[in-house]
Amino acid sequence: GDGGQVIDRATMVKTRGWGLTKESGGRYNNSLGEMNSYMQMTFEDRGLSALERHRVRMTSCWLSQEALRDPVVACRLGNLYNKEALIGALLNKSVPEDICHVRALKDVKQCSITWKEAENEEGRRRMVCPVSREDLDAGSSRAVVIWTSGAVVSSKSLKELKMKECPVTGRAFDPEKDVVPLAPDAEELARLRERLPAPAAKKR
Repeated sequence: GDGGQVIDRATMVKTRGWGLTKESGGRYNNSLGEMNSYMQMTFEDRGLSALERHRVRMTSCWLSQEALRDPVVACRLGNLYNKEALIGALLNKSVPEDICHVRALKDVKQCSITWKEAENEEGRRRMVCPVSREDLDAGSSRAVVIWTSGAVVSSKSLKELKMKECPVTGRAFDPEKDVVPLAPDAEELARLRERLPAPAAKKR
């Protein structure tokens, strides 16, 4: 009643390489006063190397910044989300502009991820390739999702074995159209944006 500002959690949160996040309504906040995209903030953090940024994107939900946990979904731009967080954003109509191509759950693919218990990391699970068993979330190996099946595999395994059938489900896929790189670099992201389906015209 005194006209003072209400300080929300997003305004007060402090992260590595940053001071305080911007106030409600700023670039990193949506209408609810929450951070619009943790990844946007992280990528501008000069304290993170390219390898560390990749690791963050492969282990954290793009929306909530929480650790990935099943069920995990991916979008056509190679972002990973906790399904629960994405459903919340869709229901609240607070989906960031960067992922405006996600309008409903039909625009994402539920991922089939192979996990293993990490050693010396307090039991945290690691994402691994079901073919080569190499870590996919450490930043050194590139991962893709096969859109027809949702399987997350190493891009190296697909190329070396020249696969046209999913190694997890046996479902056929087109290597040119159905393989989406996860946590893509700038060049890959540009190609993925070009491949996005054109938005459907609104009915009058």
